[in-house]
Amino acid sequence: MNRIFAITSIAIRNAIRSKIVVMLMVPLIFAAVGIPLMIKGDGTMVGKVKILLNYSLGFSLAVLSIVTLWSGCASISTEIHEKLIHTVVSKPISRFQIWLGKWFALLIVNFLLVAFAGIAIYGGLRWQTRLAGEEQETLHQTVLTSRKMVPHIEPTVPDEMVKSYYEEALRQGRPEIPIHRVRNTIKNELLDRRAVVRKEGGETFWLFEVKDKLREDHPLYLRYRFDLLAMASESESPGIWRFGKQADSPQIPVLHEAQLIHEIEIPKESIDADGRVMITYVNQSSMDVLMDRNYGPSLLFYREPFVVNYMKALLMLFFQLAFLAAIGLTAGSLFSLPVAALVSFFLILLQSFGGFLEKYEQITQSGILGPFYKFLHMLTGPLQGPNAMEQLANGNQIAAMSVVSMFLIKVLLYCGVIALIGNLLFNRREIGIPS
Repeated sequence: MNRIFAITSIAIRNAIRSKIVVMLMVPLIFAAVGIPLMIKGDGTMVGKVKILLNYSLGFSLAVLSIVTLWSGCASISTEIHEKLIHTVVSKPISRFQIWLGKWFALLIVNFLLVAFAGIAIYGGLRWQTRLAGEEQETLHQTVLTSRKMVPHIEPTVPDEMVKSYYEEALRQGRPEIPIHRVRNTIKNELLDRRAVVRKEGGETFWLFEVKDKLREDHPLYLRYRFDLLAMASESESPGIWRFGKQADSPQIPVLHEAQLIHEIEIPKESIDADGRVMITYVNQSSMDVLMDRNYGPSLLFYREPFVVNYMKALLMLFFQLAFLAAIGLTAGSLFSLPVAALVSFFLILLQSFGGFLEKYEQITQSGILGPFYKFLHMLTGPLQGPNAMEQLANGNQIAAMSVVSMFLIKVLLYCGVIALIGNLLFNRREIGIPS
């Protein structure tokens, strides 16, 4: 371990000596101060805070990701190119210890920079919200909080319906597909049908089950987003939300604009003793309404302070940087700096493509490339996770299991595999040959 720590300390001293750490603080300060001043929101303090969290953290992650990837590629490849590594490999130290020492150095530097960015952005957030006035309460109830999201209960698909659908597909000459995909297809069709609320009195309902105990001092919210299924001069749509099964259940009339995310406070007494509630939307517009399934409808209620959620988001950003550092170091162990950088960026692009395959699963069945797509999906699928910045900006709780899962998969499993590959490639690379 002493040899690894020696490599780590030398790498950190080199980073400090090159002033790269100090130089990186400039864009991080700009992310906390400059971006909120440059980008305007919807005119409300809530919109301004969402921009600060989304864009400032996103810009900081982008800067640190690029620098981490480049530094990882350059850390070994540059030393090989300039023959500086000859003095190291001649010592009683393995190449895996060199790789590990440099990875730890990148982790330490990134941890300090993420902490600096987090403190700067949080300070900017407090400065921006100091004069929120009447919006202060709304801000702390909807954005500067950590709320658990409860999705509606999805419809159950009977086995008879699955069998009938499957047999009909075979009769029509469609390719044979697994039963679980048939069930998912039927479920999606039912959900799509439920999302459409017909005009002039049409209604649809969703069932929710709240298993957690609600706090009296924090409200319960319903989040939704809708679109109009016809062109109209007015983008606002009137309707009524009803909370309960009875006709005299609590109701809230709304007049909301389409294509925007809306949140309304709902009465807690509408939830029965079993924690269930039926929520119905009555469309009073002259046009059909489509409820966006990507935004619920869903229930939101308070779980923990905003600071806890904020620290979870920063931790997930740090895990992502650890993963990028491992990719850069492994690429730099085999290739020269320009080629290593190109390979690294291609691998990151491949990782993001895995999210596309996860969303459009039917692509994995396409032609002769189907097995390749399946393998790619299997390889990159575990790397896809929740968007921490989006959840933070929307006031959604980042589950502790999401943080633990990201650490186990990205840091321990994938970084471990990448480290073994890097060690194998580094050991096979010929160093110290006279030229």
